[in-house]
Amino acid sequence: MKPQEIAFENAQTEFTNWLVSEVERLAKVVIDTSPWAESFCMAMGSASFHCKWEEKDDVDPTDIWQRDEHLNPGEIVENSYATELDDLLSKWDNQLCITGIPMRITRDNVTGKLITVSNW
Repeated sequence: MKPQEIAFENAQTEFTNWLVSEVERLAKVVIDTSPWAESFCMAMGSASFHCKWEEKDDVDPTDIWQRDEHLNPGEIVENSYATELDDLLSKWDNQLCITGIPMRITRDNVTGKLITVSNW
């Protein structure tokens, strides 16, 4: 392999790693700032937020989001971080397959801290 090819591959790997860390940062901010998003999952070519569970006695099932319903970043209205994340994935995912890198972000029930898991 030529030195230029090696340098290009190294730069592409470094840029991809930065993009993945930016996805993680933005997803955490969305979870912290959105009244709906509870967790984030990215793998196998897709990325989505998951909703909080809401249960009420006088509930109309068509008016609430159920657990495990997926929210695309663009569906989380009035959240500029979700829009920024959606734009980032729209721009770079086809070229660099970012959503093929597994990442799950959930909140620890005891500490309240957001936890990222990427090795499943």
